[in-house]
Amino acid sequence: MDARLESLANALATAWREGTTIPLPQAGAGVASRAEAYAVQDRPSRRAPAASG
Repeated sequence: MDARLESLANALATAWREGTTIPLPQAGAGVASRAEAYAVQDRPSRRAPAASG
């Protein structure tokens, strides 16, 4: 996965853990195909999950 998609995947994973959202990516920074979208969605975050409780 290239750096553009890694960055997007990490931002989405952080937003998911924190219950927040991200702005839409700028033109050219988002996914270009359904395959890329699935790859970003399925990419596990490299950061540890937030503590619950």
